[in-house]
Amino acid sequence: MAKDLKTLPERYSTAWAEEDPKALLNLVSDDCLFTDHGAQIRVPRPFIEGHHRNWRGAHKDFEVYVDPAFPVYWIDVDEAKGNAKCSFRTVNKGVFVNDLPRRKATGMPFQYSGVVDLEVQNGLVTKADEWLRVPFEDSVSVEEYIVISDETRKKIMAERDAGK
Repeated sequence: MAKDLKTLPERYSTAWAEEDPKALLNLVSDDCLFTDHGAQIRVPRPFIEGHHRNWRGAHKDFEVYVDPAFPVYWIDVDEAKGNAKCSFRTVNKGVFVNDLPRRKATGMPFQYSGVVDLEVQNGLVTKADEWLRVPFEDSVSVEEYIVISDETRKKIMAERDAGK
């Protein structure tokens, strides 16, 4: 697989963590459409820079990277033309310090897994679909998820009945 295509998932992911949106903008086509399925928003190319600035401005110590525990899946690869589709998992973490347009900052750290699907033509992302948990601000790593058992079920039901 062409080097530029092979490294695209990591370059795309880390571009979201950059303060400056230039790295991300250099990866997307003029007609790129970004869809955030968790927030239920579609962001056409002219608004990607502003969306990136909002997101990055809301989070301190933000990191996003391809999750090394999972493979990157590729289909319809044409190395010569720079065309492909890929899907990969990401790890996203930071501290939610400033409000987003539809979410109030919590000041709390978060970590969540996401899945990104990219369509690439001529080496540029033409379509990006991101799937993540919303609300993200109270997300924890998978290792911290509740493991369902008789004991945890009783605790969850008691918290629910207490109105927590």
